[in-house]
Amino acid sequence: MPHENLERELQQAGRTVVTLQVGELMTLDRLHTILNRRITLARRGPGPLPSIRLATTKTLLEEFGSNVRAIEARLYDCFQNLREIQNV
Repeated sequence: MPHENLERELQQAGRTVVTLQVGELMTLDRLHTILNRRITLARRGPGPLPSIRLATTKTLLEEFGSNVRAIEARLYDCFQNLREIQNV
């Protein structure tokens, strides 16, 4: 799913908009940090959390490039199919 640019609409609504071209900034380590941080932020309570292995991050980056939304969609499906908490 491509990113929809809402910059003009946000500016018309009086919002300040800063646009970054993520593809130019995305590295394996950066993506790995982003994904694992989002898992931590989405937790519902205490207890163990799954994490994304660096090898998995590398595979996702090769498949989807800097499309973080597509990567998250793939991971969402993966997590929904886990029978127990484990690293992916």
